[in-house]
Amino acid sequence: MIAARNGERARRIAEQIGCAAGASALDVCDASAVRAALEGVRLVVNCVPLREPFGLLRAAIERGVAYTDVSPATIWETAFSLSAEAVRSGARVVVAPVAVGETFIATHRGFGELERLGWIEKRPLMVAAQAARANAIVRAWREKRPIEPLKIGYTVAEGLAAGDPGRKGEWVLRILNETGGVAGDAEDEEILETQTLLARTEGIWAGPTGVATLAVLRRLLAAKALDPDATICVILSETGLKTEARAPSREATAFDEDSLRRLVHSRLGGAA
Repeated sequence: MIAARNGERARRIAEQIGCAAGASALDVCDASAVRAALEGVRLVVNCVPLREPFGLLRAAIERGVAYTDVSPATIWETAFSLSAEAVRSGARVVVAPVAVGETFIATHRGFGELERLGWIEKRPLMVAAQAARANAIVRAWREKRPIEPLKIGYTVAEGLAAGDPGRKGEWVLRILNETGGVAGDAEDEEILETQTLLARTEGIWAGPTGVATLAVLRRLLAAKALDPDATICVILSETGLKTEARAPSREATAFDEDSLRRLVHSRLGGAA
């Protein structure tokens, strides 16, 4: 069986494969329909991204049907990998960037799958990070009300510039409210400052959209909204190479004993 979003494309692939390959329209969220479709099937080939890969995979396992996935990575799959990596690191808090909320939702669902499989006992606390100039979800969470679309202007975190997050935004807000999650935002100036700080201290040149999560984390820690002793995973979703901002200088000093002594004395206010 060929699994694809486009039925016509799936049929063409089935024809190219030949033999006993076939294709049919199917809602992978309908467990009973998936099980029925797998009747008599010996191999499932998923050739395009699916929003719910586990529904099809789970049914194949239950039926004893071979399954292979040759599709490119989707946001859901990427977020599932992030979830697994966060668990391995012992993270108890995960900060995800939110425009309309796809990464946040997918990461949350990844943790849900890990919990369902018994790989974790408890999901980490989810934190939704937005730019202060496009913070419809954060405002709704803070004021305990439904989301109201915003008319937004320019923000350096261009990937987070969504004034109306729509139904996915409502989903993010529901997750926050039902799980005791936290939402926060950061001003453009804070984002750019954090971008430079990250580059100078960790050698990571992330773009404003990605580093907004870290800027929000700094704000929340300063406000004592999160436990500073917790292991925290921050998703940096953009490289600085995608922005027009100039990277910090790479000039450095190779320390020897004398230069290090001078540096220490200068910082302590003494003479070399």
